Amino acid sequence: RHDPARALREVAAKRALVEEHTGQCCVNATCHGEIAGYFDSDSGDPCTVLRTLAAIWADHPGYDRAWKLEA
Repeated sequence: RHDPARALREVAAKRALVEEHTGQCCVNATCHGEIAGYFDSDSGDPCTVLRTLAAIWADHPGYDRAWKLEA
């Protein structure tokens, strides 16, 4: 259930998602219209995909409540 190899694959997958959302403008349909470098062009908030990944850490002291996705 807590297979270390699976955990490493999960980390690699999440890092790949973060990497996709840096550098050039994100072409992911979920982030359409959002600026490269993590932030939405209108609100200045992290893009939807990164905010979704960050939600896992909502109970962490460093989590910024402004990152919460609106329901």
